[in-house]
Amino acid sequence: MSYSQYGTQGAHLCSPGSYWESVKKLLNKYPNLRFDDFTDYEAIAPCVIEPRAKAVALEFDPGRDAIRKDLVDATALRRYLQQQGDLLESSQRRSVLLVEGYSPDYVGIIGEHFEIDPQFFSKQRRTAVWESWHHSGYTPSLASTGDDENSFILEYWELRFLRDSIGKSSSRCADGHQRSRRRATGLEGIKPAIRMVTILLLDSPLKRVVSRAFAGVKSVDSEPYQGGYKDFIKYANLVDACSTPGPSRASIIEDISYYWCTYGHRVEVGADPLITTLFMQKIIASHYMHYIGYFSSLVAYLDWALSWQVDLVTINSTWIEQRWSDLKAWNTQFIEAVNMNEGFIALLKRSQPSSTELIDCLRDFHDIHKRLIQLKARCDSSLSSFTDLAGIVHNRHSLLEAKSSLEEAKRSFHEAKSLKTLSWLATIFIPLTFASGILSMNDLYVPGPGQFWIYPVIAVPFVILVAVIIVVVNNGYNPAGNWSWTTLRISLSGMAEQSTGPGVPLPKEEPRLPEMGRAV
Repeated sequence: MSYSQYGTQGAHLCSPGSYWESVKKLLNKYPNLRFDDFTDYEAIAPCVIEPRAKAVALEFDPGRDAIRKDLVDATALRRYLQQQGDLLESSQRRSVLLVEGYSPDYVGIIGEHFEIDPQFFSKQRRTAVWESWHHSGYTPSLASTGDDENSFILEYWELRFLRDSIGKSSSRCADGHQRSRRRATGLEGIKPAIRMVTILLLDSPLKRVVSRAFAGVKSVDSEPYQGGYKDFIKYANLVDACSTPGPSRASIIEDISYYWCTYGHRVEVGADPLITTLFMQKIIASHYMHYIGYFSSLVAYLDWALSWQVDLVTINSTWIEQRWSDLKAWNTQFIEAVNMNEGFIALLKRSQPSSTELIDCLRDFHDIHKRLIQLKARCDSSLSSFTDLAGIVHNRHSLLEAKSSLEEAKRSFHEAKSLKTLSWLATIFIPLTFASGILSMNDLYVPGPGQFWIYPVIAVPFVILVAVIIVVVNNGYNPAGNWSWTTLRISLSGMAEQSTGPGVPLPKEEPRLPEMGRAV
């Protein structure tokens, strides 16, 4: 297959324009920019990028809440950046540009204005956890290139409750399922002259999914599982806690804006550009705590299901296999969650935070890391327990099958004995019937005072002769199924020993002890 079969290379990143021309010149240097993620889900229902991305600008003043400016479309975004360009270069006023969802129009405007490496957008664009398709790729850069000095990627899990079943699904098209994997990509200090701007690319909320259960895109209504994450603000008293409504949890861009516009005056926005990501980090940390609580309950339930079992006979192997598969999938997720959390800790340590707020964030993620390690250890223990249980149930089923086979063998043995009895009865009565049939041809041999005595004289020897023939024939076969006189002699000699017994051995003479006499 040639590249031309999949359309214009790099067209998935941004709209045509000056930034698009720069992207095309870099396709040979960075091959992973050429194509978007490609899997079999794309063949079922291609994900069409819809103009539903959202952009919000937050501007900070010392001691005040942040000022929010909604940029409703690409035109408003371009106008805002043009108006703020000269002001940002000459002032020390910090601002954050939040972009939720992915819009090629927004990428073209932001990339051109700030002269951003397109790999920054490609990292956020790619959603595949694992991809082996030839026309895709997510190759990381060498550490020595300094690619991550001003940018970062933060991944986390968000629990969502879906009102409708979708079966097997793909987390493409801005979405996920009940355990939705989310990503936030940040960039600060973009230009030497513009170091007061932080750009955050955020995943849009769950709107639709691609499912194997049907060919097409299905709209799914969802809401935060169990109400979502807990509020993390420290309140002075009950009145202070009741004075604000709390975050909507409709999307991360709305939650970040809510916290900055409500509690921004509590944060000292200083020289550290990472301080502008404070509430995003708090939200992500809260999502992790929600995730840990959810899976801790699931693992605890499985541990409880294995406890206080009086008899394991009620547990079937299918249930064990399903639970083992669940635990294996969870264990893989926990490993990914640990790696994600380590990325947070590395980011905070790299910035060497001096503010109390960022130091608290570092402490939160250290605690989350410890909890994830403990959760993975519990999952490993449960996985080992289910593996052992599978062996126990298998052995029990094997024992039951062996008992059933033994009972079947006993029944077959009894049936064989019954058939043997019938055979001997037939051996006796068939010759008698045969003799009586011959003698009944003449009335001289009927029962009575005539010559009836001839019947037993002929029949009894005939019965004995038939029995001897049966014994000779049956005992002359060897295990290979061949008849021989040698086998007959061995069988008859064995029957003779069994009938007479092995004999009683003569008692051995006890040794006499020497008589004790007087010493001479």
